[in-house]
Amino acid sequence: MWANTLKDKVILSVVALTLCAVPVSSSAGDGWAQVRGPSSTVLVTYSRAEFCWQVYAEDLSTGDIHRQNGSPEAVTWTKVGGPAKEFASDGTHLYGLSLGGTSIWRYTGSGTQWQQISGPMAHIYAGGGRLFATSSSTGDIYEYGGQPFAWTKIGTAGKTFAVDDEGVLYAISPNGDGVWRYGDAPSAWHQIGGPADQIYAGGSKLYATNPNTGNIYEYSGQAAVWKQVGGPGQMFAVDDEGHLFGLSMGGASVRLYKGTPMQWEQVGGAAGEIYAGGNRRLYATNPTTSDLWHRMFSY
Repeated sequence: MWANTLKDKVILSVVALTLCAVPVSSSAGDGWAQVRGPSSTVLVTYSRAEFCWQVYAEDLSTGDIHRQNGSPEAVTWTKVGGPAKEFASDGTHLYGLSLGGTSIWRYTGSGTQWQQISGPMAHIYAGGGRLFATSSSTGDIYEYGGQPFAWTKIGTAGKTFAVDDEGVLYAISPNGDGVWRYGDAPSAWHQIGGPADQIYAGGSKLYATNPNTGNIYEYSGQAAVWKQVGGPGQMFAVDDEGHLFGLSMGGASVRLYKGTPMQWEQVGGAAGEIYAGGNRRLYATNPTTSDLWHRMFSY
């Protein structure tokens, strides 16, 4: 039986975009539309406060964070902050870890105003109304209590962590030999898998790649029960409904997992990176220019 770990490439360091309307339609007729110029990492999330989908992305040249304001006719962007080491959203708030990891800040929702909520931290992870961060000195993981500098230690160091859209926290053990799930009580962790290379969480789904073959597996919800759903890929992404997308090795094509093991549909050509989230939304960067493109799916 295949055993997993968790190593989530956290989708952070982003610009902010609020999409309460559908983005521009594609002039190419393939469902894809360019929504921005050169961009870096992108985060897509559902705003529990505004009841609409939001997207965050990082400007490739400056690192500044912008919010996109979309409509069927045009797409504009609003700067909301400067560069940071990482960004994350819990669905209610946008958070940023400062360059150098000296502090965590919460976006107030106004202009470029941010509020400091912690001292030094190494990494941040968010989802489902919850924010977690790892200590820059010990690697221990803490949960944010909602007030500035109110943090509770909930576990010791891990190789990395990830959060799904229901606020469930997953971790890979420090030596990479097991995937663990947090049980919502300090230090209450349960092992759910063995060694893996990376993990991708979205909706209520968790996927992980085999460290030896690169094949990707889906967690069943029962400890140690996983099924292979695809082969290796250069990158994977999961939207807020748990749908899985993959970028082929070498970046030649973007594919959508159809829900049946090993069944995938090509939904795009070459891409540099892919990011999924929200309600059936997929974003990809042009492998040459890094321009940001978007496509919606009916599945």
